[in-house]
Amino acid sequence: MKKYFYTWCVLSIILIPATGYSQFWIYQTSGTTQILNDVYMIDELTGWVCGDAGTLLKTNNGGQNWTQVAATGNDLNSILFKDANIGIAVGDNGTIIRTTNGGLNWSSVSSGTSEQFRKVSSGSGNIVFAAGDNGLAAVSIDNGASWTLVNSGTTTRFRGAAASGLNNVWAVGDDGVIRFSSNAGANWTTQTSGTTQSLFGVSF
Repeated sequence: MKKYFYTWCVLSIILIPATGYSQFWIYQTSGTTQILNDVYMIDELTGWVCGDAGTLLKTNNGGQNWTQVAATGNDLNSILFKDANIGIAVGDNGTIIRTTNGGLNWSSVSSGTSEQFRKVSSGSGNIVFAAGDNGLAAVSIDNGASWTLVNSGTTTRFRGAAASGLNNVWAVGDDGVIRFSSNAGANWTTQTSGTTQSLFGVSF
């Protein structure tokens, strides 16, 4: 009996990694050689990827196939969808593009800046926040249809951002900077990160 038990244990150790863990990751063909900067999944089947040279890819089958969509020639660094219809992507040269029909059509939205956006994040309701180089911060209260630049109180490059609820916004970046606003970007305070290393992302 012990012999069968030990044999079962050994086979389990060998087979579980081979049949389980190895299946967690598989390569998927993007159809582009451009650098891809961000991915956003609306659900388990529908998702978007954005990247350099305006690369915008959509999948309807969980990433098995990707279709390229033309919207801009500028590098796109971050993308999100508020719901199945409203999506926003941001990038270089103050680029903000927006769709209201699930990505069938995209239009440019004036950002009021030529600085580089690096991250876009969505809060509750109609709040959307974007951040980027030289302390760049912008807020939309109408799901990305229009934007207002706000003074973040720093010229440090932001690399990541997160909006939470109706009013809370965090922006993180170079030199360990963390800036926080409790009123949708109207006023900002510094939070201590405890590091001088660059911070690339934040999530709530």
